[in-house]
Amino acid sequence: MKGFKFLVLGTIFAKLFGIIRELLVLSEFGYSQEISSYFALIAILGVLTFFSDTSIINSVAFPIWLSEKSVVIRLNYKIIIFILIIPFLLFLYNYIIFDTCNNIHLMMVISIIIIPLVINSILYSVLIYLDKKKEFLLVAFLNGIVYLSLTFVLIEYGVIGLIYSRLIAIIFNVLIILTMVRKDMKIRFMDYRLKMDFVEKSIVRFVSVNNVLMFVLMTRIFSSLFFKDQMALINYSMIIILTFYTVFSKNLNSQLIKGQIETFKLGKKIKSLYWYMSVIFFLIMLLVFFAVPMEWAVHGYEVNMYMPLKLSLFLIIPVLVLGYLDLLRQVNLSNKGRFNLSDFMPVTFGFVFYYVVIVSCFI
Repeated sequence: MKGFKFLVLGTIFAKLFGIIRELLVLSEFGYSQEISSYFALIAILGVLTFFSDTSIINSVAFPIWLSEKSVVIRLNYKIIIFILIIPFLLFLYNYIIFDTCNNIHLMMVISIIIIPLVINSILYSVLIYLDKKKEFLLVAFLNGIVYLSLTFVLIEYGVIGLIYSRLIAIIFNVLIILTMVRKDMKIRFMDYRLKMDFVEKSIVRFVSVNNVLMFVLMTRIFSSLFFKDQMALINYSMIIILTFYTVFSKNLNSQLIKGQIETFKLGKKIKSLYWYMSVIFFLIMLLVFFAVPMEWAVHGYEVNMYMPLKLSLFLIIPVLVLGYLDLLRQVNLSNKGRFNLSDFMPVTFGFVFYYVVIVSCFI
């Protein structure tokens, strides 16, 4: 798997900086109502941000680029209007659901971030498609440093400082990737109509190989509505789990997807490798849970990690199963045109498992 190590190293650097950043946030806000409310507001944005650097649109873009043998991004005024409407819908959702009139400024910035985030996701897919793995490593490293530095500087302004650090870091990331891929991609403004068949296939392909994303998105939205006071705990637990998922599993998907689309194959060694690494990560989590002190001192503050690690031990199970399912389904991606009822069963079972665990052990 040529270049896979650069994907893994890049993601490791990004997540290490991310863990330090989250420890900084945890030490500053703890499990307070303020930070729980903030995590509730960014429930959707947080998931999309976490997955935006793992090329989540590969399943839609790669079959098109492979068939055309070039990277061409076609835009028209309808697509641009649709992208501009998304922030308004997110703002409306947060405003109606959470009724936080005192946080209009915060909600506006949260909504605006969606636009550069969409661009960021597209550019990451371009980077991976072009096999610019070393560039991916550089981008991940630089973005991690910039985001951590901005958080360190702006955290004194509270949650509004946190959201601005996220916005600036994403824009910085977009500019870096653009300089790396601008000569290898084309953007064309064309007056064309999107066929419903194409839209349907794109949605089916996206959902079929993004089960982990769908699971995390569902659980985060549901928790922000019904377990709002526990959002800090849930957020930190998800970070622990998704760090492994993005470092190994999602990068493995990104590494293999082009070959799977063209050959319709997934080797037994890859399947075995996935479960070997998954078991190792689970054992490491167990070791940390039982051996490492549950209270750490960060900048003079006591950080309690017992509850996030405990929840992570439960939630890693559906994430590992769904991640493996994503890997298997990439093989038939080009032939996937319609949903079957069975496609939604794994995510549904995962969500039910999550609900039972939260209610039984953490509420």
